[in-house]
Amino acid sequence: MLQEWQPTILDGLRRAEASGVMTESDLAMAFYGDPFRPAGRFLDAGDPSYTVNDAEPGFEQKLLLEWWKAAAATDPAVVPPDQSDTLMAAPGAVQAALLALSGSRFFAGLALRAMIFDLK
Repeated sequence: MLQEWQPTILDGLRRAEASGVMTESDLAMAFYGDPFRPAGRFLDAGDPSYTVNDAEPGFEQKLLLEWWKAAAATDPAVVPPDQSDTLMAAPGAVQAALLALSGSRFFAGLALRAMIFDLK
């Protein structure tokens, strides 16, 4: 873990002009995840690994469209569904809706699988 994070942490410290920790030998990291993680598995937020194909026709896709309309009505950064290049036919429409919502202030940074989990 240290190997992966060390360059980024050191770069951030240099940019912040921090004193003291400036070389690889100055940085150490503790990891306590092993006691909490089942052997051979990564921990995640607990959401299933949903994809766009898991948004079911009917209620879920209608709800997704309503989220998209509401986001477009309140956030100028979101293109409204009626101005999108994608017609409402799954899975293209689901992908378009999720892409539009991921650019909204409310849904920004939320993983696709978490959005579909919330949709379900």
